[in-house]
Amino acid sequence: MKTQQTRAREHRLARWWQRIRGWLAKPAVRRATDAGWAVLYAFLGAGTIVAVKLASLGRRNARTAPVEQVRRIILLRPDGLRGILHALPACEALRRAYPAAFLTAVVSADTEALMRELPVVDNVIALRGSGLIDRWMSMGTVRRLRLLRADAALAFEPSWTCGLMAYLTGAGERVGWTTRGAGAFFTKQHPYRAAKVKTHSIDVHLQLVRLMGVSAERSLPAPRVPPRARAWVAQWWQQQRWPAEGVRVLLHPGSGSPATRWAPERFAEVADRIAALPDAHVFILAGPGEQDLATRVRSRMSAASSVVHGLDLAQLMAVMERMHLFIGNATGTTQLAAYLGPSVIQVIGGTHPLDCPEHWGVIGHEHRIVHRRPEEVIGRSTNAWHGPEGLAHIRAEDVWRAVQEVWPRCAERAGGAV
Repeated sequence: MKTQQTRAREHRLARWWQRIRGWLAKPAVRRATDAGWAVLYAFLGAGTIVAVKLASLGRRNARTAPVEQVRRIILLRPDGLRGILHALPACEALRRAYPAAFLTAVVSADTEALMRELPVVDNVIALRGSGLIDRWMSMGTVRRLRLLRADAALAFEPSWTCGLMAYLTGAGERVGWTTRGAGAFFTKQHPYRAAKVKTHSIDVHLQLVRLMGVSAERSLPAPRVPPRARAWVAQWWQQQRWPAEGVRVLLHPGSGSPATRWAPERFAEVADRIAALPDAHVFILAGPGEQDLATRVRSRMSAASSVVHGLDLAQLMAVMERMHLFIGNATGTTQLAAYLGPSVIQVIGGTHPLDCPEHWGVIGHEHRIVHRRPEEVIGRSTNAWHGPEGLAHIRAEDVWRAVQEVWPRCAERAGGAV
């Protein structure tokens, strides 16, 4: 048991930590911190360029080619499930502009399978490992990229390491973001801060493609479900003896960060209300490491439900095709569901430019975004309204209203009663 002295010490530490957080949250301090990081990244970027230039003296580096003769393009880090989906319209625009070009995508290993299923790319290079040296600075990766003899490289990720990798490809045309000192690596840059403010992520990626002179308009991604995954799920579904009729609803309470995760008990409350509707069947999705979270939601429910887990990405896509309604947080999984058929209800908490419906919201009139703006809660607008604050004010009743709006369409698609 903790002694009174230990508890007092912990209390003092917590109080000091709160004061430090409050000081760091001041606008002036945040601006000074951002400026310090910018100077650091600029210094590192300039130093790296000088080192690479000296190391490559006497070698041929950049290979320039006229825009109309671009034959080999490297797409760097349209990474993460959500990032790939939002970069897909930009990749499709490149494919239309350069139908004969050989497109190579460089992605992390966990999204390699999805990228290989996309018809817009011809080759996929997966980055293995978790550290900077293991993944980006691997000489094996650099060698493979340089052997491609690319005419153009697009760096979708706004980072210094992605800019360096674009430079090391040796491509004559290098397009990317002027952020954290990465702009020096590119021949054409776009200011990232100007691009991200209240702009949807799909449009942000399209801005890079337009720098290459490509006409690109927003379109909805259309990921393809592998036939083998669809056949496997059909057999697996029968083995589980899950219903083949009725309105099937999939809830995904997980997310990559607790800051974007709606409360499990509120997911359970909504699930109970849905389960009470005619011909409704509730499923709970558990991604890698999320089984405990799915169990928490299920244990708080009074109605019956089934947990879906242990699927790879292709199998998950086939399961989503079978659903009529999907409810989830601001995650790539929710974005994927929006493009595979079911109506989607997305719960978003923040108003920060990178954590708001305008940037991460699902697109489509049949979908709904549940979001409480700070004007409704504190009576004023602010960009400092981050995920946990906003999510805390989203009630189960708010999501339930969205369910009632889309339920007639879900029941119609399922062939059941409204």
